[in-house]
This record gives sequence, C-alpha cells and structure tokens, in this order.
Amino acid sequence: MDNWNSCTTCLDGDIDTYYVGCDAYTTRSGPDCNDSDASVNPGVVEVICDDVDNDCNAATLDVMDSDGDTWDVCGASNTVNPDGKDPADCNDGDANVNPGVAEVTCDDVDNDCSAATLDAPDVDSDTWDICEAGDPVNPDGKDPADCDDTHSAHWLDCENCVDNDRDGYGVDGSLCDLYQDDDCNDDHLAHWLDCGSCVDSDEDGYGVVGSNCDLYQDDDCNDSDIDINPGADEIPFNKKDDNCDGDYSPDVIGVGHALGRTEATFADGNYLYYSSGRTLKIFDKTDPGNPVIIAKVDLSDIIYGIYVAGNYAYVADNMSGLAIIDVTDPANPGTPVYRNTNGQSFGVFVISNYAYVADMGGGLAIIDVSDPASPGAPIYQVTVYPRGVYVTGNYAYIAAMWDGLAIIDISNPTNPGTPVYRDTSDTSYGVYVTGNYAYLADGNSGLAIIDVSNPANPGTPVTYRGISGGSQGISVVGNYAYIAVGGPTIGEGSLAIIDISDPTNPGTPVYEETSSSNNGVYVTGNYAYVADTGGLAVISVSTPTNPGTPVYCDTSGSSSGVYVTGNYAYLADYGSGLAIIDVSDPANPGTAVSKDTLGLSYGIHVTGGYAYVADAYGLAIIDVTDPTNPATMYYQGTNGYSQGVYVDGDYAYAANGSFGLAIISVSTPTNPGAPVYRDTLDYGQNVFVTGGYAYVADKDNGLAIINVTDPANPGTPVYRDTSGESYGVYVTGGYAYVADNISGLAIIDVSNPASPGTPVIYRDTLGSCYGVYVTGGYAYVADGGRGLTIIDVSDPTSPGEPVYRDTIGTSRGVYVTGGYVYVADGENGLEIFKIW
Repeated sequence: MDNWNSCTTCLDGDIDTYYVGCDAYTTRSGPDCNDSDASVNPGVVEVICDDVDNDCNAATLDVMDSDGDTWDVCGASNTVNPDGKDPADCNDGDANVNPGVAEVTCDDVDNDCSAATLDAPDVDSDTWDICEAGDPVNPDGKDPADCDDTHSAHWLDCENCVDNDRDGYGVDGSLCDLYQDDDCNDDHLAHWLDCGSCVDSDEDGYGVVGSNCDLYQDDDCNDSDIDINPGADEIPFNKKDDNCDGDYSPDVIGVGHALGRTEATFADGNYLYYSSGRTLKIFDKTDPGNPVIIAKVDLSDIIYGIYVAGNYAYVADNMSGLAIIDVTDPANPGTPVYRNTNGQSFGVFVISNYAYVADMGGGLAIIDVSDPASPGAPIYQVTVYPRGVYVTGNYAYIAAMWDGLAIIDISNPTNPGTPVYRDTSDTSYGVYVTGNYAYLADGNSGLAIIDVSNPANPGTPVTYRGISGGSQGISVVGNYAYIAVGGPTIGEGSLAIIDISDPTNPGTPVYEETSSSNNGVYVTGNYAYVADTGGLAVISVSTPTNPGTPVYCDTSGSSSGVYVTGNYAYLADYGSGLAIIDVSDPANPGTAVSKDTLGLSYGIHVTGGYAYVADAYGLAIIDVTDPTNPATMYYQGTNGYSQGVYVDGDYAYAANGSFGLAIISVSTPTNPGAPVYRDTLDYGQNVFVTGGYAYVADKDNGLAIINVTDPANPGTPVYRDTSGESYGVYVTGGYAYVADNISGLAIIDVSNPASPGTPVIYRDTLGSCYGVYVTGGYAYVADGGRGLTIIDVSDPTSPGEPVYRDTIGTSRGVYVTGGYVYVADGENGLEIFKIW
C-alpha cells in the first residue's frame, strides 16, 4: 500500500494515474508535470515538433538536429519548425542526408529526402537505367549503364556513336552497338537498310511499294504527302485514304457561298463595298441609284465592319479579326491577309497607317498597317464592349454598347491612353464624330449627342432624339444625321434622318421605311447606302427632308430553308421571302433573284414550276417557271405560323405552328383550296410526306405521324416523343430521322407508321439540330451553330460518330443533290459543299 503524508494535497486532476503534491519519495505514479492534460505525464512517449513536453522529461528533446546538418526533424506542417526549413530532415542520424543536398544516384539512399528524385532514373524509357554492376544498386540488372538517358536508343559508346537524326540507328562504323551501325541516311528519322534503292520522297518513314526499303514499310500509297502512310490515323471525310488501307469515307469541302445578312457598307469614289454574310461585295456605283456588282471576295467569317483607305479594304471579320484586301483594281480584288485579334471584330477605322478595330473581348485593337501585306501585332486598350469606332485628331471614339461612349487618347498609337467614359441611356452600336460633337446610334434611345470639345471631359447631359425602333448605325453629312434603324418589331426597319444644324436641339426624325432591319448606313453624294439585313437599300437623300423610295440590290436575309432542283437553289430567306440562285456552277453561284412574301419565310418545297413557301402568314405559291423572273404570287392564309412545307401530289402539307398540320389542295396552284387542319399536341415545325403518312416534327412532343391517305380527312396523330425539341424530319427506308435540337439526331423505326418503334436511337451532336437530309447511307444535319454534321446511318440502329464541317452562321436547313450539299446557314446565307 502506498503511504501518503497528506491525502489532501495529493491530486490526480486529469485522472491519468499520475499525481502531484504527494510524498516526494513516491515514484510509482508521479510526479505529473501537467495534471490538467491526461495526454501529458511521465508514462507517454514524447511527440516531436508539437512544442509540448509530453513525457515530463526535459532531457527528451521536442525538436532535434542530432546530426548537426542545420536541418531539424520538423517541417512546415508541424506546430513548430525552429529552422524555418521545409521539408523536414528524413534522416537525423546522417549529416549527408537532408533536403539541402543533391541526390547521389545509384547509391540506394534517398539523399535529398525526396522520393520524386529517382535514385536510378530511366528518363528516356529505353529500359536501360544509369546504374551499372559496380554500383550499390542496379535495378534493371543490365550492364553497362545508359550513357545517354535523353535518347531512347541505348548505345555502348555514346561518345563515339553518331546518330544525328536520333532514330536509334547509327551510321556505319561509328561505334554504336554493332547490330545498329547501319543507318544509310542519318538525316532521316526512318531507318532504311538500303538507302540507295529505298524511295521515301515525303520522308514519313514509309517507302513506296517495291522500292527495297525495310520490307514491312514498302507500302506508302502516297509518297508525296507526309500525312498519308500505313501508320497514320484515318480521318473521315477528308477525301484521303490516310492509312493506305484502300478505303476512305466520303468527304465534303466548301466550294461556294451566296447571300447572307448585310451588316456593313462603305463607299469610296465610284465603288461601293458591302457585306453579305461572309462575302465582301464590290459594286460600281457610277450610276448611284443602280449599282452593279463587279466582284466579290469570300472571307472567313461574318463581316461586321468595312473601311476603305488608299488601295485597301479593311474588314472587321468577326472571330477572324482584321482582314485586309488589295482593291487597287476593285474588279479584281486580292486575296485577304488576316491579323487575328483577341475577340470579335465589329468595327474598323483606318488613318495614318493604323487600323483601329472595335474588338469585342479585346477592347480597342490598334494595328500597324503601314505594310498592309504584313500587318503588325495588335496593341490593345481594354474597353468595355466596343461595337463601333471613329477616329479623328488624337482621339478614338468607341461606341461601347451598355457603357455609352468611350474616348481614348491615341496621340501615341503604340501606347493608347486610359478610356474616358460618358454613359448613355441605352446601348450604343455606332458612332460618328464631327465638329465638337459625337453622335451615337444608341439603341432604343435613338440618337445621342455628346459635346466632346474637351475629349478628356465629355459633356453632360447627353442630348437625345428618340427614334421609333432600335438605332444600329450612323453616318453624318452636313447638317443631317442618318440613322440605320432596326425597327420596332422583327423584320421591320427604316432610315431615320435628323436635322442636327443645332446639335443641342436636334430636329424631328424623318423616316423612310425599308424592307427589313438595318445595321449600318453610309452617305455620299445624294444617296444613302443602307445595310439592310435583307440586302442593300439605296435611298436618294438629295432632299433629306423627303428621302426617296428605297431601291434594292442583291437582296438577301437569314436563310432558314433550301430546296434545289435543276440548276437553281431556292431559299426561304426569312425577311426577304424567296431567293433564287443559279448554281449551275456551284463554286460560283449567281446573284440572287428575289420575290418578297408577306411575312417571314421559314421553309420551301419546289415542284411543277411552283415554289411553295411556308410563310408566317400562311402558304405563298410563286410561279418559278422562269427562275430568273419569278412571276405572280398566290396566297393561302393559315391559322398558325407556317414553319415548313412538303408537296405531295395535289396537296401541300404545311407544318402550321400551334395549329399542327394544315393541308391545302394545290391541284390548281393559282387557286389553292381552304386549309384542312389536324391539330397536334405541340408546335408543328416541319413535315415530310411519304406512303400516305405525314410525319410532323412537333417540337416538344417529338414526332407526330398522321394518316393522310384521305387528305380531306386526316387521321388522329400517333406520337413518338423524343428527348429534345423536334425541328426537322426526313423519312426513308422505314426510318424517320428527326433533327431533335440539343439531343442531336433521333432515329425512329416507322416501318409500321401506326406504331412507331421504341426506344428512339440517338446520335448526339455538338450543335443544335434544325434540319436533316438522308441519302447514300449518310444523314446530313443542319446543326445550328456547329454548321454541317454528317453521320453514317448505313445501319440506322447503330449510327456512326458525327463528322463536322463548320460554317459561320446558324445552319437551319440542308438539301443534297448532284454531289453537292446546300446548307441554309442562317445569317450567313447559302453555303455549298462538294461531296467527294
């Protein structure tokens, strides 16, 4: 029994059986140096690097550097780290081992305390490490060591082995491993036994058949193309047998372009430059009211801005940046030279050897164009949302969208100043500066006028002149501002002319209505040239208060549907109605002939000398017996918005929006019958008719199948829902191929139309599917922003991986015929691809 002198002072407060205040000679259970912490007493093991005397013994160190190498055993992750070094010493008994020393290879010691530093590396992965038999370790068991661990070939004698092309084969007699001293061409990565007779013209390591190269490599099927050989991967749809297996998939390559939204226009001397999608068109305007197209240049992207200076046209080419074209001879323009920018190029102004580009995403990009054939790298001044630019004096004025006007000092173009902003009440799209005022096309606020007599401190308040519709572009000549107006509703637009002889009190706008929304305007002489999304509108402004009626040239819009027959492509061209293009030479499509319809055009079918256009107001029927001169148009209104149309026999079937399917007798096209309706559950977007059934792409409800053997009394729809939104449909071989928006291509077995198959087979695509055409075992899909997508459907139950051909618009419709693919590419017009 233990004997305590005083039970009242002998304590074990933390109940760890170690005491304080007991008899000094009692040692079995004391003394405890911390009676409030059960983890601290003489019976525990010292925990290093925690700044606590855990075992109540000062002789047991908390931090050690036993080998005296200045590295202690504590690292940054510990509570204490007296030496401040990291990581900790991994061997405190050896002063030659710590994180501060270099790794000694092949000694089986982690000298630098880092497992990542290999003791026996094989960096070139040739199975030979750098250790040899005399070392403490030799992991690969091979001898001698690798004398060059950066070269995958192993040489016995690195000093004397000559292998210039580093293909693992040394030149004869150069003291490499003897069995590899046989490289007869040490400048060529491929190794040949006989260079004298081996023919490998493209130097891809594969010789032509029978040319006495190494036998297993005498099989290059194209010795003039380094990317074609038996070791290459097959690339679908590139018109090449990449891997020399004798088989390659068909390919499509772009060959032609026509139409597209007009976003910009510029006049210079007797020539007018304007955009049509990705095409720059050049007109001779010697007769200003009747310009004649003399040349066109296809660019890489949608054209948003044009400026002509000297002998060059400078084009803001959206994602492709700045394009520069030699127009010394406008009838024979040169090949575009590009200087890419960080974002989307929307506007351009050129002065004193510099191009100033409004670059959405990059700000104001300033490019040295003193040598237009080799433009300099852009210098940027970050600006909020630049949309348009005008330069005068030492300042660049930016239409900065939601931030109004930005003014930048460019007295030194290589070091532009910080932007000064003057906000406006809406969205600034265009800017023009003259005198002491900046004039902005300010969206729904109309015209905004700002005093910039002191550019470093632009005036306030801003003077506004409201305009009916959204102001998109501006040009100022004399005492008048000419505003390109988008229009209060989709498809409407006008030219607004405002007297600004007193900028502080602008006059009331005078309007001249145009056929569609306007994006830009350029005024010279007595004419305003308006970039109408439906084409080029030429308006006489000899009397600004009484402008003339617009004359249209080369009208076009956003193409949503296409049908090709004979030598002509027929487009449902949204706000412009019907556009007809001669494609007898697909690589050089002709100028469009247009016929406006009452509403917005969405779909088209051509048969029997008539074009049937699905129009927002119903069905438009146009005589196209002479495609160069479309004749009288006949209308049959429908209850809904007609989105697509298919003609079969004496009936036209219109996908009629919220009214499902409308069936119209066209036995006499000049006198169409009253519609018969069959409602569907959702919104009829498109229709295909075959075998007595109408297949309706019914948006959220998938595919609706309607028996139309008696068109006057259509049957009740049978549905097969899809996971996306159905916009287009094509039926062939017992399958319906549905363009199902973000779900891609949906394939449905309709061998029994009354009971369509399930489940639906999907092939997802990168875009949003809007239209589809199937022929020759392939589905050609109008894939929205991704362009043209091609899918092998030779086995409809197992469709192949999609192959993409990007376009720069939003692809809505597709038609395939005669070895060509015609894509209705939205704002970019018509793209034509050749099938190889």
